[in-house]
Amino acid sequence: MKRKRRSNQVVRWACAIGLAVACACSTSNGPQADPSIAQFSISRDGVGAGDEVVLNWEVHDASSLRLDPNVGDVTGQSQARVRVSQNTSFVLTASRGDKSVQATRNVAVLHFEWSGLPSEVAAGTAYVAALSVKDSNGSRFAYSGTVHFSSTDAMAQLPADYRFKDADQGQASFTIALRTRPGQQTVTARDVDVSSISGSASTQVIASLVYTDPLGGGKIRLIKDPASTPTSVVLKLVSAENLSGYSVGLNLPIDAAKVKANALLITPGDALIAGDAPQALQAVIPSSGPLKGVLATGLSQKASGAGAVPSDTSISPGKTFYTIRLDVAPAAELGTVFDGSAPGAKFAAALINKSGDDTVRQADFAIGKLEAF
Repeated sequence: MKRKRRSNQVVRWACAIGLAVACACSTSNGPQADPSIAQFSISRDGVGAGDEVVLNWEVHDASSLRLDPNVGDVTGQSQARVRVSQNTSFVLTASRGDKSVQATRNVAVLHFEWSGLPSEVAAGTAYVAALSVKDSNGSRFAYSGTVHFSSTDAMAQLPADYRFKDADQGQASFTIALRTRPGQQTVTARDVDVSSISGSASTQVIASLVYTDPLGGGKIRLIKDPASTPTSVVLKLVSAENLSGYSVGLNLPIDAAKVKANALLITPGDALIAGDAPQALQAVIPSSGPLKGVLATGLSQKASGAGAVPSDTSISPGKTFYTIRLDVAPAAELGTVFDGSAPGAKFAAALINKSGDDTVRQADFAIGKLEAF
């Protein structure tokens, strides 16, 4: 009996060993699964120069992994952190034997670029500039981030934070007004989430001239012409009533450090007939003498010579005696150039007939206020 029991055990052991060997042979000779990349992601598709991106992956049935460029073997890893300085296409390669599979993720290195910003702007004058989102190759990028604006000018009027839309295609325009001058000021756009994505532009801010017409009254008024610009004011001396006269003059004290004479300081209008050349028309800003710092202007009809007028001229409302042009001085400081409500001791004005009598006195001239900003 004992011999028979031992014999049965030997048979069972042999069968077990044979089955194990058969199973092992079946496993080693059977088909193997190809490597696969189930997931490959990048933390951001747009960053600033020198920023770090995080790449994550999930890979199956691979014996080796490689991440290019500039990383190399990442076998056994599921993540890599890489700093980029230019547009980069990351390629993850999963291999097993002679089989391999790849996946790619791209990142663009971005910056903001301004265009349309003038080299020189007048303080307080709004201008429109375009902001483009460019990659390291200089191509426009389909950006969808939010931009915040700042300036070295603490008084600047800047756009609110702006989130780019698909329709923008990486470019949008914004209205900006700088106020602190004189001097150079800078406007900066920066991504609210990735501060390294930014772009700045600088411009020279100069003073601007702002004229306020007199509130009301006056038989003769000094008013702003629509041809005025932020750096050059055009003022017209016009009649506000039916008048009669032969010549007109206006001496207006000014702060000559804030303005300078335009090349066309004075031009005749249609109220009085200035005649042919030489015309009796003059405007100066003396730098010395009793009229230093005074804008001295005058026009008369000619008593003789070409284009002479024998008598007084009737002047209807809205007629222009002459036009004055003043430019802002390059280093003008903030303040008043002249103020018609308190014109100063050297102020003088009159419309005179041919006999030399005043037909409009100084008190009947309405003068506004010119300021440098």
